[in-house]
Amino acid sequence: MDALFGTQRYSSVETLPTKLLSKLHDVYAIDGVMLVDLTYYHAYQPVSIGMRAKLLDGHTGDIVWAADETFDASNPAVSNAARKYFQNQSTTQYPLHQTQTALHSPARFSKYVAFALFDTIQ
Repeated sequence: MDALFGTQRYSSVETLPTKLLSKLHDVYAIDGVMLVDLTYYHAYQPVSIGMRAKLLDGHTGDIVWAADETFDASNPAVSNAARKYFQNQSTTQYPLHQTQTALHSPARFSKYVAFALFDTIQ
């Protein structure tokens, strides 16, 4: 990004340079670009993470998919979904590790957040 555009990052809410997609397509033969922002982060109990993401068509620049969500471990629906994710779908190096720790560890909770957010792409 720095070599092509003179900046290291773009936010999902700012106006992108007009040549961004065409340059990326020429250099990397992209089909799409995903912009992801961390919008909220609370590392202490209850852990909360906010994410905003947009997937742009690499040829037209149209938004193909977008999400803006805050995952708060104090919300019973979120905490139950995170526990279920770690019980059923996540593989960890410590299989007997209790799922409750996912609600106290920002690193573990972020794994659930990424799964839940990006699982909505259709």
